Amino acid sequence: MLLLGYGDHMNYKKVFKRETKVIAYVVICLTLAVMGISYALFLQVNNNTRNQIVTTGSLQIEFPHDSAIIINEADEFNNCLMPQTDEEAINGACNFNFSVTNKSSGNLPYQYSVLLYDDESEIPDVNLKLDHSYIKFSLTKTVGETTTTIVSNKYLNEATLKESKRIILENNFINVGETAVFNLKVWIDEDTAPSEGEDSIIGKYVYLKIDVTGTVYENETATQALTATMDTSGLSEVMSPTSYSSDTNIDAIKEYRYTGKNPNNYIAFNCSNDEDVSTCEVWRALGIYNIDNESRIKLIKDTNEEMKPWDEAAGVVYSTSSLNTYLNAYYSNLSETAKGQIGAATYKLGGAETLELDSKTMYGFELESDEVLSLNVGLMNVSDYAFASSLKEEEFVSTIASRNENNWLFTGKEEWLVNKDVNNQVYKISTDGSIGVGATNEAKLIRPVVALQSSVKIIGGDGTKENPYRLSK
Repeated sequence: MLLLGYGDHMNYKKVFKRETKVIAYVVICLTLAVMGISYALFLQVNNNTRNQIVTTGSLQIEFPHDSAIIINEADEFNNCLMPQTDEEAINGACNFNFSVTNKSSGNLPYQYSVLLYDDESEIPDVNLKLDHSYIKFSLTKTVGETTTTIVSNKYLNEATLKESKRIILENNFINVGETAVFNLKVWIDEDTAPSEGEDSIIGKYVYLKIDVTGTVYENETATQALTATMDTSGLSEVMSPTSYSSDTNIDAIKEYRYTGKNPNNYIAFNCSNDEDVSTCEVWRALGIYNIDNESRIKLIKDTNEEMKPWDEAAGVVYSTSSLNTYLNAYYSNLSETAKGQIGAATYKLGGAETLELDSKTMYGFELESDEVLSLNVGLMNVSDYAFASSLKEEEFVSTIASRNENNWLFTGKEEWLVNKDVNNQVYKISTDGSIGVGATNEAKLIRPVVALQSSVKIIGGDGTKENPYRLSK
């Protein structure tokens, strides 16, 4: 059965659905004079012997007539889902093939997701469900003459989302006229599947189904796409403390920050292969900023091991600092695509006389700074770190360490910030999460920050760590 949505959103949840039951076979091994057990899995496949082609909007999904996994009882020891080694599974006949084609008449890429669902509702008894920790899968994709391994010999439970009961096999985009051909293999791992005891796989069931979805993000900038997810992503509005007149376009100066323990703000960025998300670095969105009257997203690298001094000579002038030299070199080593996605942004290096103030007030002092630089790559400032912890007016920056559990930017490491207090001392984050000032010639964590150009679009992903946002070139 096909479940279709509206417009350019598809949902084919029951194109691939199978029932698997494990049956025990007793075999006598004469050479060892002991009794061993092997297993066969019998599948009932809901399969149409003709090609199944569905086109909705610009995306076409095709399931060839020979794509179903057929298991024959007479071939009980050569089945893809029976317990076997990885080599046997990959080299065997366990294949499920399908293709995705962008048949758009325009020039926009199409974002699609390939999902694998666990359908517990089909299992006759919850106690008969096969533990997913024994199931492995692999997925490859071929576009033109290039074949990419999306997942290799991975346990099903490692990627399963507990609430939605689904695995995101791949999230990517496909250009106009391109076809991506997928090959999926699923099997039970011989090395881990038990044959005895309460965890035995004997007599257990597995129900899985494939889901392909797709969307074109026409006329949506990245900032528009992010603000559309505010109810669930952890993004909150922060009105800029900058003064404005009665005729100011309020929407143009609205700003937003990601706040909380673990918001959905993951970004795939600086990829060595733009077509393969596994080659990308993991960055996270700090929020949406009003930069020179444009709404732009700032990103921070999620993890970075570089410990550097702000300035080796203990100076406090940014333009001649060691930090500036390091970040300029960092920018030059970014991929050409990444360089095209970011643009120079204004960084204001000032601060406040005290930390006995809330995040918004601190941000106001930063914006009033006379020391202004245009940078391709910078660092976060005090308000960035403080907003990630709280937007409340009654919670001061001076008490920020008490909110570490609710601050997704907290690392437990000493880290440099880009701005300085009124005494021209550079701010830092201490290991306990508090904000202070430090000697600039001391080495501390450096996490680069960049600002995306306002024209960049989000063409895929949902912002989770498993499925980060993908950006247009």
